[in-house]
Amino acid sequence: MTEASPRTFVHDVCNGSTEMPADQVQGRLTNPHGYNDWVYCRKCDGYVARRECRWDSTGENLAEFFDRAKTAAAPPTESKGVLAAPLVLAALGWAIGRFVLGGDEYSVIGLLVGFGVGVLLLVLRKYGLR
Repeated sequence: MTEASPRTFVHDVCNGSTEMPADQVQGRLTNPHGYNDWVYCRKCDGYVARRECRWDSTGENLAEFFDRAKTAAAPPTESKGVLAAPLVLAALGWAIGRFVLGGDEYSVIGLLVGFGVGVLLLVLRKYGLR
């Protein structure tokens, strides 16, 4: 983080000022994909959307500032383990149908439902659900 990096922001909804810790500003700039879209507002005593805040020194919107950092950084690699979700949920559905509900017909239904939920989760993940 450079000395010129801003740290104090104003929440436009309550007009309160909050100083963001230096390590958090540094972390958001070096690993922008590891943070969500919320920041802590001291006056509201809770988390607020970055888009509702601006840097006190420059007037720049926090969301735009950190989105620029996110655009400049390579996105994190995605784990391939997530692709196993349909199979894991299918096995879980089969086991629940077979041993909890007590029957072969339920095990097939559980397998299909589990697999379907797993595929649905993969599709939702592809379109942005994290």
